[in-house]
Amino acid sequence: MSTQHPVFPKLKPCLNLSLLMSFVVLQVSLPGLCRDVYADEYFDIGDGRIIPLRWMAPEVVADASERCWTSFADVWSFGVVVYEVFAGGRRPLDERSDVEVLAGLNSSANRLTRPPSCPSDVWTLVEACMADFVHRRPTFSDVVNLIYESTTSSAMNSTA
Repeated sequence: MSTQHPVFPKLKPCLNLSLLMSFVVLQVSLPGLCRDVYADEYFDIGDGRIIPLRWMAPEVVADASERCWTSFADVWSFGVVVYEVFAGGRRPLDERSDVEVLAGLNSSANRLTRPPSCPSDVWTLVEACMADFVHRRPTFSDVVNLIYESTTSSAMNSTA
């Protein structure tokens, strides 16, 4: 870095430290260029907390106590992330306001629709991850097995 561009004097000790510790990743940015590009992805629930509403399982949003934070809620969020991947990074339920998403918490109005690029077996997994009843959602072990089965069967079909 220092051989390509001038280094500010305050950064030289950091560079020396990073040379000694090769596993350290040094990232430098200008504070004026830094901004929270994800601010609109969080919802202020009114008590000073902000939540990623569109990625949270309905039971967690409805009852924010710790007893609702289960691995099944994490599986729901995983399903939303898989949706995002196949939707080209589009924000889930982007056409709806946060208030509308909150009002439709346990309704079909908040159902994500299958992106055109999403294979049917992947969409089946997403729907299972986002099942209305918590205990009908797969565990993460089940998710891994379903992905493995899907990839091995599609690989076998493509070689046949």
